Amino acid sequence: MRPSLQDPTATRDVTLVAMDHAVAEWLPQWFQPADQVTVRGLEIDIIARKGKPGRPPIGKIAMSSTERRRRNPRDRRSPRHFARPTRPAPAPLQTDQQKAARDGVIPGLAVALLIGLVAHAAFGEKPASPPVAAVVDGRLPIGGAQLPVFVSQDWSRPLPSVRRVVIVVHGYNRNAANYARNMMALGPPADTLVWAPQFLDPDDIAAHQLPDAVLRWDREQWLDGNPALGPTSLSAFDGFDAILAELTHHADFPNLSQIVLAGFSAGGQVVQRYAEIGKGEDAVPLRFIVGSPSSYAYFGDERPGPDGTLGAFAGAASCPNYNRWKYGFAGGSPPYARGTIGQGVPAIEHRYALRDIVYLIGGNDTDPNHRLLDKSCAGEAQGPTRLARMQAFVADMKRRTPGIQHPMWMVDGVAHNEARVFASPCGRAALFGDETCPGN
Repeated sequence: MRPSLQDPTATRDVTLVAMDHAVAEWLPQWFQPADQVTVRGLEIDIIARKGKPGRPPIGKIAMSSTERRRRNPRDRRSPRHFARPTRPAPAPLQTDQQKAARDGVIPGLAVALLIGLVAHAAFGEKPASPPVAAVVDGRLPIGGAQLPVFVSQDWSRPLPSVRRVVIVVHGYNRNAANYARNMMALGPPADTLVWAPQFLDPDDIAAHQLPDAVLRWDREQWLDGNPALGPTSLSAFDGFDAILAELTHHADFPNLSQIVLAGFSAGGQVVQRYAEIGKGEDAVPLRFIVGSPSSYAYFGDERPGPDGTLGAFAGAASCPNYNRWKYGFAGGSPPYARGTIGQGVPAIEHRYALRDIVYLIGGNDTDPNHRLLDKSCAGEAQGPTRLARMQAFVADMKRRTPGIQHPMWMVDGVAHNEARVFASPCGRAALFGDETCPGN
């Protein structure tokens, strides 16, 4: 794999096969243009089922060649053809390799990463990602600590031409540089400034030898709004507050008329919760784009049944946390939220209903075994797939607040792919307002 990353002149299509999904998630950020990188998972049946029709079955599965060979010593074929060795995630690229991958644009590159997902699909585990390949260069001071941020222009000087700021929030893998690059590849309007905050974990800090002042969170808890592990106990929501304060109180943005906070996957979860309990300034009109999250914080205790109809959750006794934070408001909220929640859930819901919120998802985001889908009982209580969960939550909000203006836009033919969803006409309509979403 490594030699192809050092050849920026290559124009042929490349296929990389990674048997570890964490490695496969790590690789795409080294290729440009990012919107031509495709990640695909192998169908489990391709790996699990062996044999031809008519072979003796083992249970309901045809006998595999390996099993037949074990039972028949006369079969002399070498077992080496059936070995599937795994390999650890590669070490981070050296500086010169990073530069070659970062600076070398590979025109027409289409990379298909075929990922073996058998173990995680079978056991419902959330895979741990390796340290991020890149940390964005900017730093936003927050109370004695620093939040890494990408900013598309020099914001140390006045930017009177900026009328819109898009803040794009990365997913579980914390790859803000990749999200920022994809957003810039869309060709934002000239009056748009792009920000991309990065919520690192301790492994990222160690791998990149970052100073102690840089904020870091538990990789499972930053998206819930829980406190940082260091150097202070700030929440990721505090980070959004600081960005909004910088933009709305700063004389360098005198003509700013809209701020868009857009998240996808885990970033979509963060944006949805922040729209509920965030304390950030709203002196400038603020839009929230909730992109393909794995779960939502419900305002009530009802959940969709098997047929999608909302009602009392039948599994409440065996899933006591299904309506606690981050899935609801029945306790367990992080320190950041306690002042807001003290106002009462009805007041929070009323403010949420009045916000400018767009739900955005791929029409094919329907994999119930996606490697990063929340498979906890509280997550499963909201539906089997991301698409079903979004449809159920939007339906619940419409039922609770008749006339609510929170559109849900689906991008046909797209699964769980941030670059393709945001690059679609519906994505551009939500982000920049320069296109229309078909059928809406």
